Amino acid sequence: MYIQFGLAALTLALFPSIRSRTRPTAHDYLRKALPCGMASGLDIGLSNTSLKTVTLSFYTMCKSSSLAFVLLFAFLFKLEKPTYKLTGIILLITAGVVLMVSSETQFDFWGMVEVLSASCLGGLRWSLTQILLDKQSMGMNTPIATIFWLAPTMGLSLSFCSLIFEGWSNLLSEQAFFGDLGKSFMTMTYIATAGVLAYLMTVSEYFLIQRTSVVTLSIAGVFKEVGTIFLSTVIFHDIMTPLNISGLGITLFGIGLYNVLKYKQSLKKVNLSDGRDRQGSIVLTNRTKEDSKIYSKLEDDEEEDVDLDSGSEEREEDHQHHDVHPNNDYEDLDRDRDDSIDSNIDPRRRLMLMTEKAPSLQ
Repeated sequence: MYIQFGLAALTLALFPSIRSRTRPTAHDYLRKALPCGMASGLDIGLSNTSLKTVTLSFYTMCKSSSLAFVLLFAFLFKLEKPTYKLTGIILLITAGVVLMVSSETQFDFWGMVEVLSASCLGGLRWSLTQILLDKQSMGMNTPIATIFWLAPTMGLSLSFCSLIFEGWSNLLSEQAFFGDLGKSFMTMTYIATAGVLAYLMTVSEYFLIQRTSVVTLSIAGVFKEVGTIFLSTVIFHDIMTPLNISGLGITLFGIGLYNVLKYKQSLKKVNLSDGRDRQGSIVLTNRTKEDSKIYSKLEDDEEEDVDLDSGSEEREEDHQHHDVHPNNDYEDLDRDRDDSIDSNIDPRRRLMLMTEKAPSLQ
């Protein structure tokens, strides 16, 4: 976990674009991040400790029950909507796990308790992780940032489990690990390699949770469980009884039903979204047509208004033209009259001038 913390810090330092602008407060960290980190550390610690008392195939079959715990915690935290179908799938998977455990020839009660406890904590861990990834205010909305903030708490939890169940003095005094410089180098190389692989695996798991859901991650992990069981029978020669195989088959059948259920739900969502898009495009097209008609009508009205305005302007100009000319004629008449008066012309001459101006007024 400390290696994962160092790799996450190095990744954030090299790629500032994936850093979060916010960081969790002390209250949020103690209330939300700390339980997730402790559950993660205890999940890993109990899983590793149980391998000392149970076989790998028995561990893998019991660990496959984590999907049931994931679904239960998803219901509790409202990450999944509870339905009768999902409840039936949980019961089916649980029945398969019971069948796998009941016929174990190398059965160890405390080993089974450790594995099932790790499965329960794993369900809590992944549900809390999805909640943290969905909260941008916590500053853990990216997988790298989530590892950076959770890895120290996970490391402390693992250290606590190691101190109780193994004892650090026994680990450091073991000649097979730290007997000389060469063995110490090989031990540290193994630890570093495992840390890098765990870091890459955790990043991919967090990315999958962020893109889909925690339940999808658990279902995808079933293929790993099946592969692990197959390799354990080939490499370690673990014994698989017919009842074990039947229980595993029932568990896988329940997981397959869940896949079918999620696939139908995704198709329904796609159809609903397509219907909304299609309805929206039809409404938009109709509104566009109506807007075009209204716009054309407004243009026609504006053209008619322009024609009316131009016609009224022409009539007004003609009226002004007709009004101006008579005034000019009267002015000419008055001017001629005044001139005739001023020039003291003959009255008969003045009458003739007035008679000549009269037709122009008509």
